[in-house]
Amino acid sequence: MKKVDPQTNPPTLKKRRDKEASMQKLLQAGLEVFSQYGYDGASTKKISQKAGVTESMIIRYFGSKEGLLFAILNSYIERCEQLGAPYPEG
Repeated sequence: MKKVDPQTNPPTLKKRRDKEASMQKLLQAGLEVFSQYGYDGASTKKISQKAGVTESMIIRYFGSKEGLLFAILNSYIERCEQLGAPYPEG
């Protein structure tokens, strides 16, 4: 059994980094797939394949395909607010 040194390879930091990386991949892939196929044509399988992660990661991190779409929209709104860029209300 391989011994892990917590000082050189803290497992929680790696897991957190992997989770963030997977979430970012899914957000980017979701944006591209939703843009190309629309909501109904964008399957979780297409999104996960584009992101290079398992399909279950969408459910784990976002709850559903709809949850992923909302996360993409929220990310866009947050970027607009950070840049001070106006976006239409409603």
